[in-house]
Amino acid sequence: MELDGAYDTAIAIIGRACRIPGANEIHDVWPTIVSGTRSIRDFTISEAEKAGLSRADGESADWVYAGAPIGGIECFDAAFFGYAPSDAAMMDPQHRLLLEHAWHAIEDAGYASDPMRGRIGVFAGSGPPAYKSHNLLTNAEKLAEAGELAISIGNDKDALCSTLSYKLGLEGPSVAVQTFCST
Repeated sequence: MELDGAYDTAIAIIGRACRIPGANEIHDVWPTIVSGTRSIRDFTISEAEKAGLSRADGESADWVYAGAPIGGIECFDAAFFGYAPSDAAMMDPQHRLLLEHAWHAIEDAGYASDPMRGRIGVFAGSGPPAYKSHNLLTNAEKLAEAGELAISIGNDKDALCSTLSYKLGLEGPSVAVQTFCST
């Protein structure tokens, strides 16, 4: 079946706009699957405690010390997106990753400097704002420093798409999609 370049276009649009455990670019996904590379890694008890797991929870037989972490979260280029480093530190990593990957997708598609990019729409969703509840709301100093509104904008799922559209100058539809697993 002839796709008239549709596959190439889809890859160009997606480009490197992919970061999953074991594959930082879309082209790395299939080789990872074919080689049987295990993207889930085991954690030590001290790593789990550092991530917020209590020792009591950790001693439960219900806990498995394993996960599929995504690397490079700390590499967000705050200045590129017009954020002060302190504001970027308050943003949920999901929001940071979406900004980065949306920019990469637009760039890979050849629209990074194109004035037509304003007509691009955004339909996206995120998981619960765990970063907010585990790292910000539990820290009174950070909460007082940033303010609740700033923390909400950088963490709540409802601000995800409109923030992305605003930061990248996109003027198409901007809709947050929150449908549990299908998001």
